[in-house]
Amino acid sequence: MPKNEFVVNEQDMPWDLQEAVLRIIQSVLSTTSPRKHINSTLYSASACISARLREIEDKEWQVVVVLGSFTTTCIHKPGRLLSVFYKPYNILIWQSV
Repeated sequence: MPKNEFVVNEQDMPWDLQEAVLRIIQSVLSTTSPRKHINSTLYSASACISARLREIEDKEWQVVVVLGSFTTTCIHKPGRLLSVFYKPYNILIWQSV
């Protein structure tokens, strides 16, 4: 995966876990089209990323996907944070510790 596709804004995850998370984000969002039904698209992407993350590590994951002024929601709990920009999306991911 080319490194310039992502801008990692903030990270508090081990590098190997961060790499796995970025691969999942890329695979889910590269096939997503935000032009129709933005809210359902973001919700589906968030749920899909969260489910795939649980497959690699059985912990509680919270995922927020943002596109412009549209966002999914979650309740922030203490844990590891990864904030990523993957054009045109911003993704916030928390992993419970």
